[in-house]
Amino acid sequence: MLIIGSALGSIWMMMIYGLKLPAELMSRVNLHVLLQFDGFLTLMIMGMGYLIVPRFRNITIPSIKIAYASYVFMLISIICSIVVSWPGIPQMIHDFGSFLADTFRVLAVGIFCFIIIWILRVRPKLLRMADYFIGMSVVLFGTLTVLHSFNFNVITNNILLWLMFPILMIFGVEYKTLPSFIGFIWPRKLPSLIAATLLTLSLCCGIASIFYNSILLSTLFQFSFWPGLFVLPGLTISLQVLIRVK
Repeated sequence: MLIIGSALGSIWMMMIYGLKLPAELMSRVNLHVLLQFDGFLTLMIMGMGYLIVPRFRNITIPSIKIAYASYVFMLISIICSIVVSWPGIPQMIHDFGSFLADTFRVLAVGIFCFIIIWILRVRPKLLRMADYFIGMSVVLFGTLTVLHSFNFNVITNNILLWLMFPILMIFGVEYKTLPSFIGFIWPRKLPSLIAATLLTLSLCCGIASIFYNSILLSTLFQFSFWPGLFVLPGLTISLQVLIRVK
């Protein structure tokens, strides 16, 4: 999906710079967003969560079959979304396909979130703070998926809010794995707590802005999100490594 989505995205960029295509092909180019986000990014985060989070605790996924079901449901959702985007499709088929796409996506994400939260109940031996970032990612992922199924335009247009859930998941994995890669240099607690506080504030303001359009909420969302990135444990560890090497 990444390969196909990137190819369509490249054609879309060439269209911006003057490439002329038939109208039928131009409508298909817009699928690059669906393939790259729902296809590649979402499936990548789900796969990474299923693989890595249980290993942090040396346990297995509660049900492998249910995890496979979430994968199949997400694929069905993507296929339905592609079908309903086809031009000239009857309205009845479009509405039914959209309903199936939203339903299977909510089921897939719901199963994923339930399994990961269930695994997070097991307390790890080290670096508990990593679970906080992973937990925020899962909660945001589930919330955005459910609200998106109700056609909240604010969610669709807020790219930064959508990108927040994979960023949080990656940060949680980084917090847990990076110390072992560089000689078990543990991240400082104070920057970790500051990052968690800022990102929690950003997450709450971002979700609140969906229901209440406010300049204050949008400002707090962005101005707490970006500083949270710069004080994250990964940056702290990296600075410690540079100082140690020097």
